[in-house]
Amino acid sequence: FNDLSENGLDVSAALSDEIGLEQLEALQKFVGSTVQLSGEEAFDTLGASIEFDMTSPAIERYVEQYSMRLSRVLTDTTRREMERIIGRGVEEGLTTENIATGIREATHYSKPRSRMIARTETRMIYEEARVEAWEQSELVKGKKWNLASGGCQFCKQITNIRPDAIPLKQAFVPKGYVLQGTEGGSMKLDYKATMAPPLHPNCRCSMVSVLRDEPEEVSERTWNDVEQEWKLG
Repeated sequence: FNDLSENGLDVSAALSDEIGLEQLEALQKFVGSTVQLSGEEAFDTLGASIEFDMTSPAIERYVEQYSMRLSRVLTDTTRREMERIIGRGVEEGLTTENIATGIREATHYSKPRSRMIARTETRMIYEEARVEAWEQSELVKGKKWNLASGGCQFCKQITNIRPDAIPLKQAFVPKGYVLQGTEGGSMKLDYKATMAPPLHPNCRCSMVSVLRDEPEEVSERTWNDVEQEWKLG
């Protein structure tokens, strides 16, 4: 996983004081259960002979740091209630739709808005966990962005600039980059480095893995290199 901490500092203690230990633990449980589900499904798909390791330092760091980041992006008035709803939903085995219903009723979001929050955050965790599972398996050498049918101008641009598979630990787009869409729009990616889809709320793009025994090559070129080459035609 990419490092989600700020300047390499451990801010977990300070954040626990800010949002409350119980809320942070509930959010970590939500993130952790999603990571475990994704990792196990990825291993099953690959036919890996080993089990997905939830105790690896990379997994534990990701669960902690993503939980902290998710807490910070929620508004003060909705953060605590959303964490409580998510935590309860995980404990009771509720679906994303059930969790979205709870968020909507408690925070007065419209139905599409609450569903988007639950779906987008869950998918982001799920897809990034697949990358970690692929690396753990030692069967996968790269990942490739799979553009959804009817994909937006920004996702199309990623596949234009990144048509080849890239290393598992490399970002598709770096944090802070202003992505110019194919229709003239722009999107500043200041949330975090884009290690996997979704790029934005309601994004339906996915990833495909490139196995070590497949002939397809994995490009080691950086984003700056491929972007400049693409601009030059």
